[in-house]
Amino acid sequence: MADAHARPEMTVVSWNCQKACAGDPLWDYLLELDPDVALLQEVGELPKAVLDRFDCELQRAAGKNGSPLPSNTAILARGRIGDAIPLEGYSPGVDLAVRAFAGDLVAREVHLSDGVALKVISVYCPAHELDPDQLPGLDMTIKLSENPYLWLTEVLWACLKQVSPSPAEYWIVGGDLNSSPTLDEHRPWAGNSEVLLRMAGAGFVECLARSQGRLTPTYRFPSRPMKHQLDHLFVTPALLDRLTFCTTGSRRRVFDGGLSDHLPVIAQFAGDSALSEDRRVMFPSELRDFIGGQSWTFAKTMREWPHEYIVREGVDARLFEDLVAHIRGFGREGRYYDKTLTYYEEAGLTYWTMGAPLAETTVVNRCRSEDTYEARLARTELP
Repeated sequence: MADAHARPEMTVVSWNCQKACAGDPLWDYLLELDPDVALLQEVGELPKAVLDRFDCELQRAAGKNGSPLPSNTAILARGRIGDAIPLEGYSPGVDLAVRAFAGDLVAREVHLSDGVALKVISVYCPAHELDPDQLPGLDMTIKLSENPYLWLTEVLWACLKQVSPSPAEYWIVGGDLNSSPTLDEHRPWAGNSEVLLRMAGAGFVECLARSQGRLTPTYRFPSRPMKHQLDHLFVTPALLDRLTFCTTGSRRRVFDGGLSDHLPVIAQFAGDSALSEDRRVMFPSELRDFIGGQSWTFAKTMREWPHEYIVREGVDARLFEDLVAHIRGFGREGRYYDKTLTYYEEAGLTYWTMGAPLAETTVVNRCRSEDTYEARLARTELP
């Protein structure tokens, strides 16, 4: 029987396979990477060598308005793929999209052969919006703050908010989200940075950005500079604590060999023997529930500094002050240009206030830890 408390030492790969069929050399490279879990998108057909090594869940992908595509979304595992993870329940309009695009959100319990129990979602987000005229009843309230259209990334976010994973559970969500902050450069209203911030707010940390300290391109347009990270691998804090590295596959092998126009994302997680005891003070459960229960507002007037905030008015005043006190009591001093503020980091998000006395503090801010002033200064990426 799989043990939900077993400590993983494993390799995870997420890869858009560009409709690879059974005889494609892409599968040779995947077998060389030798993952324990693989989240695959745009799969044409799996070869016998892959089927012999892994238990597989394969579903036909959906394209525009839910119409079937000639490719599949898959989860592969060394062990056993178990029950489906229910994603419905946020609202009837979200449930409508979940059913229409079920083949793009493949969610399964996974039980590895060494006893590790995981919850895994392989995601393929088509590069087109969901049309409410073709799918009447869609829940348009989950749209991004400025983008006039609804995309499958928002449906994914709503599903994760509904499921509300525990930070102590082992969750992996990854795939081709067709979303990169670099796509906002020419369309600032598109909200790709907000997509990633929402994922962080739902309790998921993006492994590639955390490991590399910056955006890492994964997709190559023909005859254009490579700059967009469309592929992402998110985990809950329990797995983040065990992340040893996350990188991309060989450009030479993938691009020069014609395997795919996407690089695989490869993450390695440590077992118990490689870890030291973590003595950080974490948010107590009451504050964690308070944070997760708020509707955080994306700061539209500061797109160059992607972050979101809550205000004291309209929330529990005691818990708001407890949150501010925790940030200031257990945070560290850091810079924002010529200002010195107190920053508190947990689970891939950094929280801060502007330093007014506790009774006068009205706003708590947060951003992805990769988007703080000091992180961007170190990368020489200040706006």
